[in-house]
Amino acid sequence: MDLQIRRPQETDFRAIKQLLYMTIEKAFQEEGIFNDQFVQDEVNGLLAYLKKDFQSGGLDEYFLVGFVANQMVGIIAHGKPNPIIETHLKYDVANTREIKSVYILPAFQRNGIGSLLFQRIIEILQYNQVAYYCLDCGFKQSQVYWQQQLGTPQLILKNYWGVGAHHHIWYLELSPIL
Repeated sequence: MDLQIRRPQETDFRAIKQLLYMTIEKAFQEEGIFNDQFVQDEVNGLLAYLKKDFQSGGLDEYFLVGFVANQMVGIIAHGKPNPIIETHLKYDVANTREIKSVYILPAFQRNGIGSLLFQRIIEILQYNQVAYYCLDCGFKQSQVYWQQQLGTPQLILKNYWGVGAHHHIWYLELSPIL
């Protein structure tokens, strides 16, 4: 699968919004928490981050999008850690970037696209000499994936989203580029 990765352009906004709706609706359905308002709120929050990327030229938030045969299939970003991380993680996150907004179209999942986007965003963080990154996750299926990729989370917020619905937070050091 030939994946092209690039920075988003403002003309991609509609395609990004569609990708977010499709992936977030599916994730919420799989978690058994589907609610139109939850989906709308999540998408709107991510689109606000995307607008910050456009406005700051990638300084505040930094997105990448992935394409297969000219179809947008995935997205990833890094930015300032979100309030859940800032509130609960007992590390100084002032000079830490959060990896966020990792969404792959359902038909393209389990093909290595997420791993390639993740690898590219890590390379960008290393290039920019970021020492630490964090990632948080409340979706059970995604938690399994991230545990396979990143190991045991540094923090598990038990029953954060309800009984049995935990929230995981990873905080990891980046190896510098030699």
